[in-house]
Amino acid sequence: MVVWDRVTRAEVVRAMKEYDWLGPEAFFAKHGFAPSTTYDLVWDMRRYPPKAILGTAYELATGERLATGTPCSGGDRPLPCARVSGSNRSTAPRWSGGATSMGTDKAA
Repeated sequence: MVVWDRVTRAEVVRAMKEYDWLGPEAFFAKHGFAPSTTYDLVWDMRRYPPKAILGTAYELATGERLATGTPCSGGDRPLPCARVSGSNRSTAPRWSGGATSMGTDKAA
C-alpha cells in the first residue's frame, strides 16, 4: 500500500525542479510517466503533470517506484501533491489546443 504521508513538500518541489531541468520527454522516460490528460498542477505560474510529479516525489521520498496503475488521487479528495505543494499552487484543466486557464482553486 502506498503511504502518501511520507511525501513532503520538499520532494514535490524537487520533482518539479527535475522536470524543469530534464524537460518533459526525458523526465517521463526516466520515471515512467506520461503527460497529463485532464488536469495540470500549476505552481509558480508553471504547469506540471500531477501524477508524474507526485509519483516521482514518492520515489524520491521512499526510494520505491510506484507500480503501474497506482491511484494518485483519493476519488473526491484532492491529489496528495496539492496537499504538500504549498499555497502558490492550483490545478487547471488541460485543454487540447488553444489557450489554457491557470485555474483559481488555490490551496489554503
